Order: sequence, then structure tokens, then C-alpha cells
Amino acid sequence: MTETLAIAVSGAAGRMGAEVRRLVDAAPDLTLAASLERPDHPQIGQLYESDLATGLRGAAVLIDFTLASAVPPLFRAAAEAGVAIVSGTTGLDDEGEAALSEASKRVGVVHSPNMSLGVNLLFALVERVAAALPASYEAELVEIHHRHKRDAPSGTALGLLRALRAARPAPAQADVFGRQGETEPRTPAEVGVHAVRGGEVVGEHRVFFLGDYERIELCHIAQSRTAFVQGAMQAARWVVSQPPGRYDMQRVLDL
Repeated sequence: MTETLAIAVSGAAGRMGAEVRRLVDAAPDLTLAASLERPDHPQIGQLYESDLATGLRGAAVLIDFTLASAVPPLFRAAAEAGVAIVSGTTGLDDEGEAALSEASKRVGVVHSPNMSLGVNLLFALVERVAAALPASYEAELVEIHHRHKRDAPSGTALGLLRALRAARPAPAQADVFGRQGETEPRTPAEVGVHAVRGGEVVGEHRVFFLGDYERIELCHIAQSRTAFVQGAMQAARWVVSQPPGRYDMQRVLDL
């Protein structure tokens, strides 16, 4: 029998967690080792388990799409168990970033604000276009997500901003998160980042480069959460053979 890669899923009852479980079950080279959820979930002991040490036993990789507040204990437990981590959780605070850094000293950790192939190509394209165009082409970012999303702007929007700033460095105060009231005229270095929330939008990101006589628009629209999960599964297959360290999807996809 062909050996399969054992996957533990955190946030297993959530939208992303449910999709991870579905695709892991359908993949011939993967097997579901554990479905982890918070201790107060009504189906603990039935569909899900909450004890991290027990749930991670026998797993090779933890796939994590949860809340930022859940990251520190999850990453500490995974590192202690020697389980590699693939995480798309965004909005990490200092404690979450520290837990990620510590875990990466013991296991391979792939952390990315967006796991999809298309978005990671978009990161590379944004940096290239920003470098190619003169500064007179002013950049703005707009992201749209469903009404349930808690962090704003999205982690992907911040990733796009980082890609843009890699080509066009500027002081942090040049980044404007939304605009309101009477403002000063736009400065050449300024980048506006705008978050829209509503409906059941999976995810949409647009980067505008606005010149005096033309506009360039780079756009990614996620039509299904499956795009993110497929990327996470690809990352899981990749990271299990990597030494301890922190990686991103650019590395996984060899971009």
C-alpha cells in the first residue's frame, strides 16, 4: 500500500477547515489524522477533538486556517510534536509572530496571507509592474471580502502592499488605509489601501496604477475557497521534506 501524508486540520468546523477536510479525504496521497476545534465546540468528542497533543500525534503536517488568537498554542503544540505547519491565518499579533518564529526553529513552517497560485503570481506581477512604471503612475489597492471577515485590510492586501513597496520603497506614513473628510492632495509616494466588506464574496483584490492618460489594473478574483486549499495541500506536500525554517508560497511554488 502506498504511504499517505497524515494531515491534522485546525479550525476544522470552519469554512476553510471543512474544505480542507473534504479535499484531504478526496486526495489519494493524503489522509486525515485529526480534526481540531476549540474546547467549547458542541461536537467535541464526536466529529472534532480539542486536545492538541493527542490530535497532533501521528500527523506529519498541520494545516491551519483559524483566528490569530488560536495561533500561539497551536504552533507551540505542533513544534513540540515535530509536526510541520502550513498556515494561512492572517492578522497575527506580536505573540502570534513570536510563536511562528519559535516554531520555525524546530519544524518547517509555510505561512502565507494567501495560498492560491493566482494570488502568488499576482504578488510577483505587482512588484514587477511597480518597478517598471514611473512613479507618476500612482498605486491604489482595493480588496473585497465577505461580511464575516474579521481583519481589515486583508492579509493578502498587505502582502500586495509589501510587494509594491519592495519596488517602490517609502516611509510607512505614505501608506493610507482608507480616506475620510477633507484631505491634502495625494503625494507621489502615497498608496491607498481600501477594504470592502459584504455579502459572501470569497475574495477579490485589485491593484491600480493610475497615470494621467491611462490606467493599469491587476486583479485576482477567488471564485471558490478550493483555490486556497489546493495551495495549502501543495504546501503540505512540499514542507514535509524541508528542514526547519520559515517559508512562504513563493518558495513553495518556486516563484
